Amino acid sequence: LRSRTSSVGSSSSFPVSPASTRTQSQLTATAWSEPSEETGPIAGILDTDTLEKVSITEAMHRNLVDNITGQRLLEAQACTGGIIDPNTGQKYSVTDSVNKGLVDKIMVDRINLAQKAFNGFEDPRTKIGRA
Repeated sequence: LRSRTSSVGSSSSFPVSPASTRTQSQLTATAWSEPSEETGPIAGILDTDTLEKVSITEAMHRNLVDNITGQRLLEAQACTGGIIDPNTGQKYSVTDSVNKGLVDKIMVDRINLAQKAFNGFEDPRTKIGRA
């Protein structure tokens, strides 16, 4: 098993027996492969106590992630197309995600700029959106 904090290429990422003669670079080369499916931001968090898949906001309420990490995860979702419902995979605008309980109202101002990075910014003079 990999530890939660290990990363690809770290020695704790691979189960290596003492008798192994492979080098770390050989292990890294054999362990890495290009993703075969689309990758995106983290959609939700698994609560290991209840084995429940929860939204980022719910994970913050349960103290599974700290507020700064939660904000960054929500920003990553917002700037890649919308806030993700972890149970359905559906993406919603920041406003709609508040109505669905995926984002707290207090977070809206913090993640709206990230959403604008995806949708484009409005020109303050002409009021026309620009990508």
